[in-house]
Amino acid sequence: MTTINSVSRRCSKQAIYFKAPLTGTSGARLISYEWRWKLHEYVDWRGEDQTKRVSDWGQAETSDLTGRDLVHLFTVRMPDGQEQVVSMEGVARALDVEVNSLVKTLTNAARRLAALYVQLAITRQRMDANRCIAQTVAALPLPPIEPCAGPYNWQMGDAQVKQWEPGAITDERKRCLVDSWCGNRRREAGYEEIPGNLREAYLRRRIKQISRKINVESYAS
Repeated sequence: MTTINSVSRRCSKQAIYFKAPLTGTSGARLISYEWRWKLHEYVDWRGEDQTKRVSDWGQAETSDLTGRDLVHLFTVRMPDGQEQVVSMEGVARALDVEVNSLVKTLTNAARRLAALYVQLAITRQRMDANRCIAQTVAALPLPPIEPCAGPYNWQMGDAQVKQWEPGAITDERKRCLVDSWCGNRRREAGYEEIPGNLREAYLRRRIKQISRKINVESYAS
């Protein structure tokens, strides 16, 4: 079975930088946001293997203000030029502003954006794995097509189709047999269909929408 490379199961520590940093009354500015994550594999209620993103406390950093370990890292540049790593709550304290709707909107959107970048990376890995599986299956020799009894009347290995027209198998039914047999081999090798809300085009579109909303650099290319 082809699986996502274990080397890619931790994030690349790529921060999201704000084009127009939020500046507080203290003169400090919110520069960037980063989520330290890893992939966690589990078995769902249907007994199927699934993967989800979870915070990676093994990569946590210590807050300069509170001493707490953080996996959601907000970098604030102080008036003297020094940068401090703080939590979402620490952003308001460092900027010396109230936790108003602007701060909440900015930080929450940054978190959503980071999650989308993570999912985009996972989707691209899944696409690469699917592509390798499809190429391998396409190179396999096809079993012979044979007539069979029962509700279906043509088979190729473990794939079967029904043909209403009498006589030899038609080209259309033959293509269906080949597609069905190849689909079985792809699934055996670990091929996974990507849902619409996780497809690359959708994720890139969402990333660009949120990037424009909070005015950050977009890496969705």
